[in-house]
Amino acid sequence: MASEGDAEGLVRLFVAVEIGAELRAALAALQARLRPAASRVAWVPPQNLHVSLAFLGNVPRHMLELIVLALDEAARPGAPFEFQVVGTGCFGSRAAPRVIWAGIADCPPLMALQARVAKGLRGLGLELDARPFAPHLTLGRVRDPRGSERLTALLDADRGTVFGAARVEALTLMRSRLLPSGAEYDTLHRARLGSA
Repeated sequence: MASEGDAEGLVRLFVAVEIGAELRAALAALQARLRPAASRVAWVPPQNLHVSLAFLGNVPRHMLELIVLALDEAARPGAPFEFQVVGTGCFGSRAAPRVIWAGIADCPPLMALQARVAKGLRGLGLELDARPFAPHLTLGRVRDPRGSERLTALLDADRGTVFGAARVEALTLMRSRLLPSGAEYDTLHRARLGSA
């Protein structure tokens, strides 16, 4: 079954920073620890964990080449860097959380990279989220917030926990296909930081 975007000559895209196996394992262990307190959460499979820099939504296929060029341009002035994954929290209210996340410590190079990506994509006429960039890794999406007190207590307990670091050497253009089994991601392009 093709996703809606593929059926209409569109491709559902986002730009991400990927994380390494060690951090992925630490976050999978965190998800396992949170799972008993959150029965109504759709957990992101560990292989899909990433930091979203920009969500493009459904984009005409003919724009792919221009998007790749914009991402290469955004990556060119950058240099590889690291960020720390620290703490947990949720988007939405404590009584009705919507998204469970692991946070990212202040990282000016990540903020600058995201700003360059957004500028390049907006220059192509693409509409991006107007909200300020809040770097995080989505761990799960809450389907039903009832009874989430135990979950928020666990998130509070991990507010200062350091889960590990990620080294960023590239940004990745990903295709997202929405399947009955969940989202499936495919890498379409990697733009290496500092590439000439």
